[in-house]
Formats: sequence, C-alpha cells, structure tokens
Amino acid sequence: MSEIYIKRLTAPEYHNKNWLHSSAGGYNNCIRITSDGECIPNCVGYAWGRWRELLGYNHRLSRSNAEDWYWNNDGYQRGASPRLGAVMCWKKGVVGYGGDGAGHVAVVESIGTNGEITVSASDYGSSRFYIRKYHPPYTNSEPGLDFMGFIYPPIDFIDHKVVKPMCNLTIYRGEDRNETAEIVRSATNKYKYVNVSGKSIIDGLSSTFLARKYNASIIFDYSIEKKDALFQVGGDIDYNSNIKILTGDDRYLTNFEVLKHALGDEKRILVISGAQYIDGISAAATGLPILLVEDFVHFYQLDFLSRKKGLEFIIVGSIDVVNSIVAKQLAEIGKVMRIEGRNRYETSVEVAKYFFPNTSKITLVDNEVDGLVASQLEDGPILIVNNNNLEYSKEYLKNKNITKAVVVGGLSDYIANEVISK
Repeated sequence: MSEIYIKRLTAPEYHNKNWLHSSAGGYNNCIRITSDGECIPNCVGYAWGRWRELLGYNHRLSRSNAEDWYWNNDGYQRGASPRLGAVMCWKKGVVGYGGDGAGHVAVVESIGTNGEITVSASDYGSSRFYIRKYHPPYTNSEPGLDFMGFIYPPIDFIDHKVVKPMCNLTIYRGEDRNETAEIVRSATNKYKYVNVSGKSIIDGLSSTFLARKYNASIIFDYSIEKKDALFQVGGDIDYNSNIKILTGDDRYLTNFEVLKHALGDEKRILVISGAQYIDGISAAATGLPILLVEDFVHFYQLDFLSRKKGLEFIIVGSIDVVNSIVAKQLAEIGKVMRIEGRNRYETSVEVAKYFFPNTSKITLVDNEVDGLVASQLEDGPILIVNNNNLEYSKEYLKNKNITKAVVVGGLSDYIANEVISK
C-alpha cells in the first residue's frame, strides 16, 4: 500500500520523541548526544529517528556506526537507485573497523526527474540538521567516503509537496490506548471516570453519553484506580466495589442499562448498529444517548422507549448498516431520520455537516478506539480518515475556517496535515 510522503526540510523540534533517547522518555536508542537526551547531532541518531517518524513504530535499522547499516541483516530491501524515505549509506575505509572512520547515512526527501536527490541528515559534533543535494552517479557524492547504496523503507511512498496547514495540530498520542486515554483525560481536566472494559469498545461507545452527562472521562479498566470511577460499564464486575455497575449479558443489554440510567428527559437518540458500530464513533462527538440495535429493535427496548414522549431517533449509517425494519419499528414511537455516507469516512463527514455546520474545530482519528477516546474532548466533530480516503474530509473542510485541529491516537501527523492543508 502506498502512503503520501511529506518531506522534512526543517530541523526536528527539540525533544521530539523520535530523536529523543529512551532514557529521556523518547523512542530513540542510538547514542545519546546531549545531556537532555537528544540523539542528534549525529547522522545515525537522525536517520534512525527519521524512519521512526515516517513509519510510526520502532523499526529494525541498525544503531551502530553508519557504515555498518548497509550490510546489517535487518530484512529491508537494498538497491542502487534512490526511493523516497530510503537511507543513503556511505562507508569510510573497512566496514566494521571504526578506527578508519564510521561512514555516513542520510535520508532521501525528494527525487528529481534528472535523478537529483535531496537528502536530510545530521553530522556528529556539528550540524544538528541539514539539507544537501546529490546528482547521479552517486559514487562520488561525499568526498572521502564510498557510496554503498540505499536501504528502502517497507512502504511505497508517493511523492507529495509540503502542505501548508490551515491551523496548528494538537496531538494527543500515547504508547497505547490506555496512555492516550489518560492524556486526553488530563487535557480535559476531568477527574472522575466511567470505567470500561478494555476488551469491549462497544461498551465504551454506549458510555459516551453517560460520561458527558456526569462530566467524566472514559478510561479503560486496567489503567485507573477504581476508587476514582463513578460507573463501571460492562466487563468483569467487582462486587466489592462502591462503583455503580451498569452491565448486561451482552452489548445490547449493557447499552440498555446505560440508557435506562442516563436518558432522563433527553429527546434525541442516536441509533447505532451493534455489529457495525464504527459509524457511531463519529456520532459520539455529539454527546447524545445511544441505542444499540441488531437487525431489529428488541421488545425490552421498545417497551422502555414507548413510555417517553417526543423522541427523535437519528439513525447513523446506511440501510445496509441499520436496516429498514429498525427504522419502521422506531417510527411507531417517534420521529426517525437517517444520516449516512458511502463508507465510514463519508458518514463521519455527514455527521459533522448535520451536527456541527459552523464548526471551527475538528478532531481527526483513524480507528474506533481512538475515536472513542476523542469523543470526550467535546470539541467539534470527529472525522475518520486514512491515507486512501482523504477526499471526503478535505471537501468538507474546504470552505471552513478551522482554527483548531486535534489528532487523537495513531493517525499519522502527515495525513492529518494533508487533511487540513489549504
């Protein structure tokens, strides 16, 4: 699969985790250069960090001297021709013998039609970051060094110009779902919790209205102290706890327990498929109560809801997701409308258009777990995006004056910048 490549033509900001040593809270385990944990200036520390930035995970490139990289058994392909994101390698003297020099590595940022390449790099003891151009053949590209070849990244990157975002990004991202949830909780200054099983994202979706109503955050159960929680929704029940337990034998009964407890006088209810619930993630940003349905509405759901007056049911998803039988059943006890798109990405845009027509703030995610956490921000619509489905969000934002954009979780910074680019 191809991904858009966005060049790095400026130095990394200080304390960027990709270039910060793990002992200082970063991802990089190359030589620690500065007292505050920076792994640059150093060509090895820079190139390793650049791949970590590009790929979004800790890869298998070497952390030893630069001239050892090309022959390192890391499983990546090699070649003599440049590719975007490839590591360009040079040696000095005999490979593996540091006494005659350590070689050099740089990262390919662009490739011209004439073979000219632009690389980004760093030099030990001198330049923290620099840009340099080389022309083919590359055999004499660095005086005093012998060109070895290129190490190719495991992604086929597509060339793309540097974009100019319409606003700055705020990023809430941890090492896993628990850390990301805690980062969001800290950002919202909510110190009470709705405790959800980390094994059941769907119970978390049912809990979004509950959390909004009680000004609480959704946190996954194994990441918090239970004494701080107001509710436990689904999952393993601790009967010795003072937490209010809301759970059932399946996701629909758990959702029903939440709805009974929290609905109150609310008239609008989101109707979400319990089997294909990704559409519900974007709708959760509204803070409205959620009714989970199967291919029909259960009798116990209808019985409870029929006692309420003036209800409006907003089905989220196409007829293939929430069928016409559900719509007909609900139409007997309230008004029914449907918000839908051709896929989850377009549906998230349609939800944003309906509920947030004049928004100046957006949140971007690429999966349901991060979307669930993002729903607690209460900061405009949640747009679901990925590299192959940017057009829906970009079209929606084209005439919007966005002043704040937030990324929650693992969505690439590059993709996020592409979405909000002018």
